[in-house]
Amino acid sequence: MDPDPLPVSSSLHPPSQLDSKKDKPVIAQSMQLAAKLSGSINLMVTELPEALAVYIFSHQNSQCRLCQENWLLHEDKCYWTSKEKQNWNQSRQDCTERHSQIVVIEGQKELDFIQSITNGAQLLWIGLTTTSPAGKWTWIDGSSLNSTLLQVTGTIQAKSCGMLKGNRVVSEACSAVTKWICETEALLV
Repeated sequence: MDPDPLPVSSSLHPPSQLDSKKDKPVIAQSMQLAAKLSGSINLMVTELPEALAVYIFSHQNSQCRLCQENWLLHEDKCYWTSKEKQNWNQSRQDCTERHSQIVVIEGQKELDFIQSITNGAQLLWIGLTTTSPAGKWTWIDGSSLNSTLLQVTGTIQAKSCGMLKGNRVVSEACSAVTKWICETEALLV
C-alpha cells in the first residue's frame, strides 16, 4: 500500500457550488484522492485473501475452539445449563440428545468455571451416582469421585445421584427434579 499521506483540502465544496476555473485545484485533488482510495480498496480485495491464507497456514498448529449457540466455552469444552427441571435420568438423556453428556467435573478449574456460570447457588444434576449399597460415588465415565475436590452431603442411598451446589455434592434420590448441566468437546477450527 502507498505510505504517502492522502492530500485533503480544507476548501472542498459540493459539486453544485464549484466554480470550474477557481476550484480546478480542488477538483484535481479530489480526483487524486478518489484514485488512491480506489487503488487501496482494490489492493485490499486482491491481497487480503492471500494474506489470510498465509496467516492460516502459518498458524495451523494454533488451536481455536468454538461452541454452538447458547453454549459457553471453557478451555477445550462447551457447557450448557438447562432452564427447566427434570429427574437425573431425563437430564442425562437430554444431554445425550444434545450430542453431549451430563457434566463430569475433572478438576478445580472446571469446578470454578461451573460455579461462575451458575453463581454457585443453584442445584444442578451432574454425572455422579452411587453404584453400590456401600455408597461409592462414580462418575458416568467410570472414574471415582475425588473427595478432596468435592465433598458429599446428604443421606446416601443404594441408588443416589449427585446435585452440585457450590463446591459440594448433595446426595439426592435420582427421581428428584432440578436443573442440569451438559458438556461436550469444543469444535477445533
